[in-house]
Amino acid sequence: MVPTSLPFLASLVLGGCRSEPATPPAPPPKASAPRQTTSAPPLVAVGDVRPQQAILQVDAGDLSRVMVEAWIEGSDEDPWRIGPLEPTPPPKAPTVQTTIEGLPPGSAIGWRVRTGDGREATGRFRTPPLPDTPAPVRLAVAGDLAGQGWCRPADPGRYAIFDGIQHAGVDVVVFNGDMIYADNSCPTQDPGGGANLTDGHPGSVMDVDWTDRTAVRAVLDGWWRYNRSDPALQELLASTSIVAQWDDHEAVNDFGGGWDTWHTGDPDRPGYRVLVEEAHAAFLAWNPVAPADPARRIERRLRWGHHAELFVADARSHRSDNRLPDGPDKTMLGREQLGRLIEDLAASDATWKIVSVDVPMSIPTGSAAWKNGRDGWASGTGAPDTPEGETDISAQTGFERELGELLGAIHDRRITGVVFVTTDVHHSRLLRYDNGGVPVHEVVSGPLRAWSGAPWPLDPTFAPQELYAEGERFTFAHLDIDADGGLTITIRDEQGEARPGGLLTLPAPTAG
Repeated sequence: MVPTSLPFLASLVLGGCRSEPATPPAPPPKASAPRQTTSAPPLVAVGDVRPQQAILQVDAGDLSRVMVEAWIEGSDEDPWRIGPLEPTPPPKAPTVQTTIEGLPPGSAIGWRVRTGDGREATGRFRTPPLPDTPAPVRLAVAGDLAGQGWCRPADPGRYAIFDGIQHAGVDVVVFNGDMIYADNSCPTQDPGGGANLTDGHPGSVMDVDWTDRTAVRAVLDGWWRYNRSDPALQELLASTSIVAQWDDHEAVNDFGGGWDTWHTGDPDRPGYRVLVEEAHAAFLAWNPVAPADPARRIERRLRWGHHAELFVADARSHRSDNRLPDGPDKTMLGREQLGRLIEDLAASDATWKIVSVDVPMSIPTGSAAWKNGRDGWASGTGAPDTPEGETDISAQTGFERELGELLGAIHDRRITGVVFVTTDVHHSRLLRYDNGGVPVHEVVSGPLRAWSGAPWPLDPTFAPQELYAEGERFTFAHLDIDADGGLTITIRDEQGEARPGGLLTLPAPTAG
């Protein structure tokens, strides 16, 4: 029977197949001593936490079975025991996930993961309060990890910026995209002259046959395991929950999920569809994402009390060819997702509606955009790297019409408190859009650790007001909403310290 003292219920996600858990054995005494670990602990992440539900994802390594315990911190109740969970062999899924249900809202939850070979990991997270509770919440937004030769550093042997995020103190971390660079390699020395940790690095998907599904998946899983094994990231994941979405480098630079070939790279290279399919599967295997319609796993919304609702957009799976001229038929989100986003924003009564999109609004992006088209919303005013004698298509190929439709709906329906958060461009910015008297703000941060350059010119189409801009350093964004609904946005560096000028304080908006 299910214990009535702590009614956590779990539905297991094993290799993509759902099954109801068997009646678990009685939980062990709460004071039982932990097992002696014999090697590296299992890699655990908790995410998509809702008031009464959380997803726990585990890479146990070597296909070891997994047992999970969870409990309310400060409670005298015995822990609830889940398992055993059985990983399935690669290339399908070298990880397991479990959905823990029946959690109490607004509570600190502890967890312990034990493997059949004697290894253990412990951690904690908080469940959000119910939507009618005006509680404070602190979020970090972060992306762009281990790109352009900036891999795990040998000195100090950890991604220091994750210590900075812990130092800032957060309830949830939004991993906005490019949390691996599957199409990059890892040299022994980073561009700054420091040594990279290359042990365990799987190489690049560019160096394998894309028609070989097993080889492609091995590189992708290897990349996720390489980054997830970082001690600072493990410690952060043991202290809070995450919300994950993808950008392009989870697969390959500037890609579209629905394309038949790699339009922005080598369109003649065979196996592109295999790469995209395996990249999507690997992302879901390595991130605690709630089960849903497979076409909408990345697109989702999560609420934290009365003051915050997070809208996670999928800007990769449904996008049109980047090279097409902008117009009514060009879309980044797809018509259905755009419509849902507008309706969900309009229906939300949260003080702040935080829209996480993996590409910025007014910063032109795209590699060799003069021939490949723009990869983000903004068209820009021309690509300065256009070779002499070549035609520059960049200024006609953004996704501005669709962004204009979204901003127009926010204006027409008087949707207040909308804040877009993104990474992708490897510098930091705070922008404000008057939007016809219904203000919208944009927060751009990063990279966590990758190439970083000076901010480049903004696209003027939507009249962005630049409040702060800085590049050439590693950063993340910190959003702190107090109990009265006031929002403080801070750009922070590797140590978690606020950057000069990178602070924006906004009062709770008045409903329009």
